[in-house]
Amino acid sequence: MARRSRKKGSPIVPIAVVAGLLILGGVLFAVTNRNSDPFAALTSLPVEDYLENGSSFGGNFYKITAVVDEKLHYSPDGQMISISVDDALVAVFVPPELGNQNITRGDRFTFKVEVKQRGVLHVHDLRKS
Repeated sequence: MARRSRKKGSPIVPIAVVAGLLILGGVLFAVTNRNSDPFAALTSLPVEDYLENGSSFGGNFYKITAVVDEKLHYSPDGQMISISVDDALVAVFVPPELGNQNITRGDRFTFKVEVKQRGVLHVHDLRKS
């Protein structure tokens, strides 16, 4: 009886499967990490330039990641807090609708701020970081 020669399977199939899994894993990783920063589309506030001339930034939105230094003023209209960012202290206004957040000294937050009239930073959203 004659023996049949057996061809070994092509190594292309396992390599293609592994490559496909790696690509799928990379896509999933990119999608899940993109959503981890809700303010990813915003530019970070250039603090030094803002301190020199804050009103020139008027009407624009920025993100700031900072540590709460202290609460400066509290009223039913909102609260003014001081935050430490890039070795500088900056005051931001937190409206009452964001008052459900427990903001205490030493907490680290990422703020979505709008530069209002006369350079006042008005917080639109904040996330503990």
